[in-house]
Amino acid sequence: MTKYSMLAAGLLALVALPLQAAQAPWNVAVDPKLSAAVDAIYSYYDAPHSPGAIVAILRKGEVVHLRGYGYANREFDAPWTPETLYTFFSTTKSMTCLALLRLAEQGRLSLDDEIQRYLTDFPQFDRRITLRHLMNHTSGLWQDETLLHLAGTGAAYQPLTLDELYELNRKQRSLPYAPGSNWYYNDAGTRLAARIIEKVTGQSFDAAMRALVFAPANMKTARTKSYEPQFYPNQASSYLMNQSPAPNLATDSLRIGGIIVETSGDGAGMGTIQDYIAYARYLTTPQANGKRWIEQLTVSSPANDWYTPAYRYGFIDEKHRGVRIVHHGGFYGKRIAYLPELDIWVLQMRNALDYGVSSDPQRMLQTVDAALSAVDDGFYLSARNPARDAVMNVPVDQKWKADELQRLSGTFVEPQSGFVLRLNSKAGDGVRQIQYRFHDSEGLLARRGKAGDFMSYGGRIANAVRVVETSAGLSLQYADWPQPRPVQKVVEGRAFTAAETDSLLGWYRNDELGVHYHVVRAAEGLQLQINGGNRSGERFNMRSVTPDVFEAVPETAASYLDLKMTVKIEPAGLRLTTVDIKDLRLRKLPVDSVH
Repeated sequence: MTKYSMLAAGLLALVALPLQAAQAPWNVAVDPKLSAAVDAIYSYYDAPHSPGAIVAILRKGEVVHLRGYGYANREFDAPWTPETLYTFFSTTKSMTCLALLRLAEQGRLSLDDEIQRYLTDFPQFDRRITLRHLMNHTSGLWQDETLLHLAGTGAAYQPLTLDELYELNRKQRSLPYAPGSNWYYNDAGTRLAARIIEKVTGQSFDAAMRALVFAPANMKTARTKSYEPQFYPNQASSYLMNQSPAPNLATDSLRIGGIIVETSGDGAGMGTIQDYIAYARYLTTPQANGKRWIEQLTVSSPANDWYTPAYRYGFIDEKHRGVRIVHHGGFYGKRIAYLPELDIWVLQMRNALDYGVSSDPQRMLQTVDAALSAVDDGFYLSARNPARDAVMNVPVDQKWKADELQRLSGTFVEPQSGFVLRLNSKAGDGVRQIQYRFHDSEGLLARRGKAGDFMSYGGRIANAVRVVETSAGLSLQYADWPQPRPVQKVVEGRAFTAAETDSLLGWYRNDELGVHYHVVRAAEGLQLQINGGNRSGERFNMRSVTPDVFEAVPETAASYLDLKMTVKIEPAGLRLTTVDIKDLRLRKLPVDSVH
């Protein structure tokens, strides 16, 4: 056979292969039924010119599914492959925590060290913040990404250096609660952790991560990016697909997105799906001391006597269909999930925001369910599993009674703090549920085991709350409040009175941030403008909840964060609270002091 006939035979054989196999000979489909189920989940993206994904499933360390869907770069029709580089985004957080654990193992630091031991120019507070608090997001520090808006600068308008973000964090002078007593998702903590890693090692964050995590884990192409945009060969692009109606993936233009604040320990890791696979194997392989890193990254820390956060060290530890699931996500569709009892990993890289289709947690759980259905003859999804319907972030059927649903519905305000709690009954997952909203975070209520004692369940960004019902009514407990505080049920939608409007108009200043705020009349009543409202994303329409509590909602969508605030009127001015910043006080300025 000549070389030409051999080539022709090879081409014929290639043509005879299924299209996907011909395009991606590296595909792995050990279990055809499992792979078919995963293919169906991601079929929406497996289209011409569509941003897509690459998905890997591991069982006992072996890859049983690996396949790409759609394109890593749609402008150049570059498909997803195992060599495609993409930012890890927030799945970097566990890697940052792993670096701290390794330094602690080497005796170079302690997780119980106060952060000011290493950040000597950081402000001192009346309560200790430790490295452990940074790792599990219980420090009480303000979220610097929210501060960008409250400082009137806006996020994602131009590259921000780590030093600029650090200077924002250094402006905080008090803590909203005792560190460790509450949890909310806080990128600033892992950025500070990265700075501490640099101090301890004497290296750049990238060099330290290569030595402490990437090289030991055999993550051959992993690195960390700087805050300046950089491009590499085989790099995926990030796309925004939040169009209504849904975009035509083949013809419509899609906006290329990005985040310039995920710049170090919070989300700067970058690598391939092969690096994800190597990382997963490393975390579940016993080390010389017999311990596995995944166990050390999932140590629980009770916040108080009524709340233990599900968040550990860069991982969330929960239950799904009765099975323990350890997971974390990252922007644009990064997901890593581990089922310790079954030794199964589900790893996903996606490069598009398209909340209108289905959320990334839902898609990840669908993929997890596909993996579960392939194990033990589908027990985990069958009627033989008593926990089959207890899916992640949804409590088991609480069997709410009609009178309970009525009492636990409405808008409630805690007068002292001005915190607004909304409860409403809804149908979900085949049963009645009570949804809560608190500082723009939401979840479901579940019983704590005692009559009239309820706990927030499944909140994704934060702020654990406890709701207690007595004959006197409902009470709210938050963070380190020693006792629940009574709340008042209110009817929303009241109009501003002329006196209220006049008394609030004027200029205010926050001395910590050094920023001026302006309350003005607007079409809908009152508007809070930051730094004079020089950007539309920093103009907030104020909606009355009670005579002294308002909610401030952006006039237009903010550039990065869809920030909502609670505003409480105080004798000296205003107090602002968001999901991740508490008690930012604005003092009212005399009229003749503003020039």
